[in-house]
Amino acid sequence: STSEESVPFLEKVVDLAYNTLNLIEEGVLIDLPKRKSVPPMKIDIDTTLAERSFDEKADLAIRLEQKTMSYDRRIKRLRSVRYEEEEERVTIKNSSGFHEEYRRTLCEISLMAMAEEKGEQEMAWESDFSPYYKDLDPARTGERAAERAVALLGAQPIQSCKPAVLLEPHVAASLLSVWASSFLGDQV
Repeated sequence: STSEESVPFLEKVVDLAYNTLNLIEEGVLIDLPKRKSVPPMKIDIDTTLAERSFDEKADLAIRLEQKTMSYDRRIKRLRSVRYEEEEERVTIKNSSGFHEEYRRTLCEISLMAMAEEKGEQEMAWESDFSPYYKDLDPARTGERAAERAVALLGAQPIQSCKPAVLLEPHVAASLLSVWASSFLGDQV
């Protein structure tokens, strides 16, 4: 798959696909979807974004900042408090006649909270995102960032061992982000 439509790039994608053919088990049928063979795509678009003022969007980021700072006296600083939005057009087409297009929106708030106590500093990052502006929750997002930063204060290293662990979603996502590129077909 590709999001680039230039001829040199498309030639490279075809080359990569061709060079991985020997990795597919014989007898496995892989076929492209045909026109009308796939149900219509669900479209997640917030039609209210253009109607919302800059001040309303800035206020969302300000409420995020205020909630984070008021969570605990040990939260001393914030970094990268932001609201972002994007609208994109997605086009999916293939040589079997399949062609689908849709638009979607994404709204996001995020920040990094810094907690300090007795000369020790810890940081935690948090975000919330949704296709819809109304679904963003600055209070919950600010509390989670502050709670994580404060929880790290006083943390101590442990001895090397092989314990069973349960990873918090943020930790698992961080590990996967490091490994993700090794899962790409180009790396096989």
